[in-house]
Amino acid sequence: MLLLIRGLICITIILNSLVNAQAAFGRQNCSTEDSNVFHRFLSDPISNFDRIKAIPNLCDRLLGYELEQVRQGIKAPGQGFLDALFLCHFQELDERKIEIVIYLYKQLRRCYSEIAEKTNSTFCLQPVMFVRVLEKESDWRDVVNGLSSKWRSFSPGIGRLGDSEFEREVKEYALLLHSEREQKMKLVGVFLNEPVKNFDKIKSWNDICVWISRYEDQLHEDEGSSESAMDKFIETQFQEIDEDKTKILVFLVLNCQGANGELLADKAAKVFSQYTGLFIRVLSETNEWKNVVDEISMLGWDDFSKGLVKLGDTSFERELKKYVWDRIKRDEELERHHSRVTGMTEF
Repeated sequence: MLLLIRGLICITIILNSLVNAQAAFGRQNCSTEDSNVFHRFLSDPISNFDRIKAIPNLCDRLLGYELEQVRQGIKAPGQGFLDALFLCHFQELDERKIEIVIYLYKQLRRCYSEIAEKTNSTFCLQPVMFVRVLEKESDWRDVVNGLSSKWRSFSPGIGRLGDSEFEREVKEYALLLHSEREQKMKLVGVFLNEPVKNFDKIKSWNDICVWISRYEDQLHEDEGSSESAMDKFIETQFQEIDEDKTKILVFLVLNCQGANGELLADKAAKVFSQYTGLFIRVLSETNEWKNVVDEISMLGWDDFSKGLVKLGDTSFERELKKYVWDRIKRDEELERHHSRVTGMTEF
């Protein structure tokens, strides 16, 4: 009965896909060539695999295709191409289908975080067959590295691998990676709890915020918590400021992007405004101080500007003020140029 229901759902998806393809052809903003290939692939991935492989920048092109479909009202947000593809075609597997899944994982993981979980589901359905196909990939270690980072969905397949030489190699490599990640996660935990005491353990990591995000995800899974680890870290560890904590804050601002980077830059701007002399002393010893200034001035200008007017007349403070004012002038000139160009275009 479940197979029948799934079959009916897939038939509906494919028929709608064909109708939508025809509708998309009449719209100027949608790439008809891409649309045609994606719809064909959704209908029959094996026959149309070569067409998908011929698309450059598949990740960006598929994202653009999906966004265009939502914009045109052909699909509602959340009706994903990958969801339909895996539901209809990758529940029953052969080596060719696994080859397609591995290719999609390598091409799409930059844009589609869910592709790792879907690929792991494929691996766990047929782990021995999956590894047999994987052996043909020159970058198989990179694939295992990425997939095993989602250990909960990856590890059941590892336990079902056999005793061939390559299966043992994959298993040993995956277990080694997992052990190293677990150790790093422990170090992240002790750093977040006692940053000054444990800074030396992580200060060589330029991907520290990636690990903080993974640590946070694990907490959410293990404890069902939705609390931001970075919010808690900033709130509990930076109530009192000294030179060591300022060095840690500057290090994190340089190495964090996204939402966590914004939180850190905002806190750093506040520290700069309240402890200007201390912050300047740390900043003057930082090779990439201009990057720090860029981050905290753009994301926390109100606080940053309060610190700026407190600066003295040392050579470094003069250099910093000149750097900021030159950048402001440059930004204003670019804005005026943009306004002139926009006005000419509208005219």
